[in-house]
This record gives sequence, structure tokens and C-alpha cells, in this order.
Amino acid sequence: RKSGLVDRWAFTQSCVGTAYGLLSWTGNRPDYLNRSIAAYRDVLRYCSETNEPEAWAATLNNLGVSYSQLYTGNRLENATNAVAVSTSALRTYAKNGTPSDWAMACSNLGDVYRSRPLGNDVENVKRTIRLYRDALLVCTKDRFPVRWAAIQNGLGLAYMLLDTGDSTASLNRAI
Repeated sequence: RKSGLVDRWAFTQSCVGTAYGLLSWTGNRPDYLNRSIAAYRDVLRYCSETNEPEAWAATLNNLGVSYSQLYTGNRLENATNAVAVSTSALRTYAKNGTPSDWAMACSNLGDVYRSRPLGNDVENVKRTIRLYRDALLVCTKDRFPVRWAAIQNGLGLAYMLLDTGDSTASLNRAI
């Protein structure tokens, strides 16, 4: 078992990653996101899926968000990293987390696929829709109204992006 000092250090690094992620909205976005990524990667050196599954999944989920928002550098690599760590977080939350954590990870992975610059666009949008619908099974309007609204917004955007040949049907689903 890790010492209390290491636990506190890892927790602090996670907070640093979150702070840099928030600071990225104030300017110098790539620099702050890269710092956020580095802080979360440091945390992963000290916790694993076996010894700290919930902390590990939360860190992966946050790392995935930071990678998905980093639009500079190698976008393909950033998107690939975002999918990989977000998928691992989702898998771990399915086994060890609360339903709301799992739903948050579904929603975040949906965001990643919606903006993913690789693969088949139609397949990415269909994955996004499935992930958002899964998240809405837990994030109901009554239980999590703000999160529900954000997921509904993402779902509407995904339906608008879905090119099925029938734009009227896709737009009606978006509404």
C-alpha cells in the first residue's frame, strides 16, 4: 500500500491537472492542456486499475478530456490517446464505479468521437449517438438536469452531423 504522502501527492497532481484544464479556457490553451496532460500522467504512475480503480478511472477520464480538447500538435495522436484512455475509464467505471461516473465517461467518450479527426465520420457519429443514449439512461432530466441538458445538446449536434441522406429526418431527431 502506498504511503499517505504519496496518496496526497497524487491527489494534488490530479487537482493540478484539473486547474490547468480550467485555465486552458482563459488563454494559452495548448500550453495549459499539455500541463494538464502531464499532471494526469504523473498521477497514473502511482495509481492503477488494480490498486485504486476509481481514482485511476477518474484520472483517465480527465486525461481523455484534456487530450480531446488539444487541437494543436498531432491531432490524430491526441484523438487516438483520448479514445484509448476514455475507453479504459469507461470499462473500469462499468466494473467499479457509480452509475453517474459511468454515464459521465459515456458522455465524455461521445464528445471525443463527435470531434474525432480519424476513422469513418458516419461511424464516429453513430458511436457518439450510442454513447450519449447510454449516458441518458442514467442522467435523467429529474436526477441530473444540467448534465442531461448538456448530453441532449451533444445528441442534437450529433444528429445534425449524421449524414443518412435524409437531412429532414436527422434534423427532426436533433430537435
